[in-house]
Amino acid sequence: MKLLKRIVPKKTIIIAVAIFLVAASLPTFSAYEAHVINVRVRFEIPSFYKNCVGEKTVNIHEYNEWTCEILLKNPKQTPMTDVVITDTVPGEFRAALISYTPNSAPAPVFNASGNTQITWNVGTLGAGQTAILKFKIWGRCNNGGHWEFTTAGDYILNEGATATWTQDGQTFQKQSPGINVTAIENPDHPTGRDHVDCEPISP
Repeated sequence: MKLLKRIVPKKTIIIAVAIFLVAASLPTFSAYEAHVINVRVRFEIPSFYKNCVGEKTVNIHEYNEWTCEILLKNPKQTPMTDVVITDTVPGEFRAALISYTPNSAPAPVFNASGNTQITWNVGTLGAGQTAILKFKIWGRCNNGGHWEFTTAGDYILNEGATATWTQDGQTFQKQSPGINVTAIENPDHPTGRDHVDCEPISP
């Protein structure tokens, strides 16, 4: 069998050599340099929220309670100053402190007069520091000896906590979303005016 030789035209060889020489003169790139670098921009936005753990649908004339937490975090490298956290608990409920951090801050004040006004003068919150306030809310035993709620319907458990502070020469304010609960009829509750659920106590 005869071997067939493929004759390559001289013109083609010259063109190939020229392309090789041009390619060799170009700068080389590493794999890292050849890729587009994704830059992550960090938005230093303070975290502020309130959350209450407990049933959001409850029976009327029954004792119910919720554990609430308010959190404010400073993500910046500069301090927050004049930090104040406030909250209001409606008159159908009572509230009491569980814990708070940082402990170096003054204790939160719970002023129960109708509604319960909560005021926490945190003061200064350093870079990366977090303020956390935990407290309990429970249904009030009214003067008639019945647990709130006594009527079915939608109620405001909390209208939302508020935080104010100064940072980098500016004053800021943030508010958390409100929290609602729904009270429904209680088929197991005894009827009659003489029935009592609880003994009223002072706040």
